[in-house]
This record gives sequence, structure tokens and C-alpha cells, in this order.
Amino acid sequence: MSECTLYILDAPRIKLQSAAESFIEKWQDAEPGPPNAKLDGFLDDFLRDHPDLHDLDPDGTSEHNLWYEGLRDRTTDRPFFQLDLKLALVTKELIANIWALARKHRLHLFDPAGYVLYLANGKEVSSESDDAARQDLKALASGAPLSADGLRFDGVYAGPLVPGKNYSYYRFTSAGRVYRTSLAGPVDAMKAFLSLHDADAFTAVGKYSVKQGVLEAKLKSSSGQFIVKAVIEAAALKLESVRTDGRFLFRETFDFAAVDASNTAEA
Repeated sequence: MSECTLYILDAPRIKLQSAAESFIEKWQDAEPGPPNAKLDGFLDDFLRDHPDLHDLDPDGTSEHNLWYEGLRDRTTDRPFFQLDLKLALVTKELIANIWALARKHRLHLFDPAGYVLYLANGKEVSSESDDAARQDLKALASGAPLSADGLRFDGVYAGPLVPGKNYSYYRFTSAGRVYRTSLAGPVDAMKAFLSLHDADAFTAVGKYSVKQGVLEAKLKSSSGQFIVKAVIEAAALKLESVRTDGRFLFRETFDFAAVDASNTAEA
């Protein structure tokens, strides 16, 4: 039988499929944390109705065993859990039941194949129409300002945290919004641009102002509030960031990388 992969997410800020994908990707190889009580509760309830019968189904053909892979290594040390089920046994009724159980434990359900995100609040998201990053990209293609006061809106500013391994990215909008995230390894400008939006739990969000070539911003993230100051020089920012308690002082030059705003096919 073929496999169907679903994800249960403990990610309250996630509201879009693209954000769910980024969330899974970022946590996939992260250092293990403590057990997640919400995910454990979900699995306990789910296994009551759908026990793991993998040991009794060595050839994987039994219609009484929903699991494509067994749960011998069941762990909830990351904020998501991967359900590997038999595709032939996954029905609309089963999806509805899994979603209801996820909502009970205040969790999301993500179906990457169908590209549907089932939120803990009961909303089903099957369209990217409200993705702010994609809307901003389309606005740029439609004639929105590409820059102001020397600051570019049609791309991202990138700088290394650990050269060759982790990079930080900033995106600014003409409406005064600023987004920051960190990604493993250098990525292309379009991927970074689309990953920077409010619904991504890993994105710091805030507002900025520019006066006489100097940018000042305040950003809020899950790890605290940060003050950012930068000097705008051609296609770069000489930037300093520090958390409001004085910790995590960081200085680096961020170079600008443009996206092709006219190519909205990627959006």
C-alpha cells in the first residue's frame, strides 16, 4: 500500500500552508526538546481508536492496521508529529476525525499532499490568497514603490550569522513593516522573501522608520523584543541588533538581493 503523510503541529501562530512547511523544515533537524504534552495527549487518544498493529502486519497489507510505519520510536520532542498512514485507508471521514482530535488538543493538522492546513480554531486553509508576502510581491509587480529613502522593498537583506551555515534575512515594506528570520544556509532571495511574513512562527515582526539615511526598528519575536539600527549604504545595511535587555548584540553588513517581482508564478 502507498503512504499518506500528515503532520500534527503545535504552532499557534501558523496560519498558512507555506508557514507550516517552513515550520516543519526548520524543526526537522533541530535539537530534541522535552516531550510535548499536547502531542502526547493527541497520540494517546488517537491510538485508542487506531492502535499500532504493525507487528501483526509484517507485509503491510492488512486493512485493520492504519499505520504505514509503526510507532516503535514514538517521540514528541519537537513541536510537530508525523503520521505515516496507509493511503488506501485515509478517507474524508478519517481526516475529519483527526482534525477534530487535533482541535481538542489545540493543534493544527497539515496535509502536504493536498496542501491543506486544518487549523485548531476550526478554519480550513486551502488557498494562499491571504499570504502577506505573496500579496506584497504581487503589489510590487503591479507598480508599488520598489524603494524609499534608499531602502529597497523588492527583495531581502541577507547577512551571515555563522558563515556557510546560518543566515539572517530582513524584508521591509513601503507600509513601514519589517520582518526578520534565520535560515539554515544561504537561500535564494525569492525563498527568503516568501518565508518572511506574520504567520511564520520563526519570523520577528515590527515597524521601522528612516531618517537621514539611518534606519531604526523594533521587532518582536518568541525570544523577546529587539532594537535594530542600521546605516543605509547603497545596496547594503550596516546593521546592529540587540535584545532590549542588552543581550544578543549582533553587528553585520547585510547585502541586498532582489527578487523578480514580475515573476509571480512562484507566488
